[in-house]
Amino acid sequence: MTDVNGLLSRTSDSLEVRLYGDLAPDMRLLAGEGKQTDPISRAYPNQALSFAWICGVRIFGKCRRLPVPLIAVVPGPGTEATECDEFAKHQMWTLPLGAPLVTLTHAVGPAERIAWGDVHALVNVDSDFRLHDVRTDGTRVSGALRSYLRLRQPGPFGTTLFDITVVDRDDAFSIDVLPNLCVTVFDIGIARAQICFHPNPNRVCGEVVIGLDLPVVGHWGQTFAIACVNI
Repeated sequence: MTDVNGLLSRTSDSLEVRLYGDLAPDMRLLAGEGKQTDPISRAYPNQALSFAWICGVRIFGKCRRLPVPLIAVVPGPGTEATECDEFAKHQMWTLPLGAPLVTLTHAVGPAERIAWGDVHALVNVDSDFRLHDVRTDGTRVSGALRSYLRLRQPGPFGTTLFDITVVDRDDAFSIDVLPNLCVTVFDIGIARAQICFHPNPNRVCGEVVIGLDLPVVGHWGQTFAIACVNI
C-alpha cells in the first residue's frame, strides 16, 4: 500500500531549498531601498529583504553544513527551523528550486587589484623557446636552446605597470644518446630549462619552467614546452 502522505511530503521537500542561519542586523540594503530599482530588489519583487549569515542547507531531503558561512539576501525574517536538528537554534528560509539567491563574497588582496579588476588575466606574454642547430656526433647530441620571455602589464588610462624581459639567452647543450636521459640547460632561480632524449623515434624535447613575483599581479608561473627535434 502506497503511503500517499509520505510521498507528497518527499515530493514537496525535493522541490525546495531550505536555508539555515541568522539575520545580520548590522547590515541593510541601501541600493534602491526596496523600490525595485536595483538588481537585488528586482530579484525579489515586493518582498521585505534582509541580510543573513547562512550556515547550512537542506535539499533533496539531506541536511548539510556549509564549509564556510555565506552572506545571503533573504526574503523576510525567516521562520523557526525544522527538519535539521543541528540547525534548530537558527532561523530558516524556504525557497523553491530555481529561485534566485543573491550572495555576497569577499576577497583579500592588494587595493590596486580590487580597483583595477583581475589584472593577472591581462598580462601580455611574448615568448620564444626553441631548439636550433641540433646535430649528432656519435653517441651525443649537441645544439642550442633559444629562450626569450617578456611580460608586460597594461595599467589604467593607457599606462604600463611593468615591462619585464625575464630571459633572453642562447645556451649550448650536449646530451648522451641514452633513453629518457635529461639534462639541465640552465637554472637561474626564476627560470629553469631541461632537455631530454627520447627513442623511437630518436628526438630531443624539453621544457622551460618560469616562476616569479610580479608587481601588482603577485606570483606568476608557467611551463613552456619546447618542440621536439627529430634526429
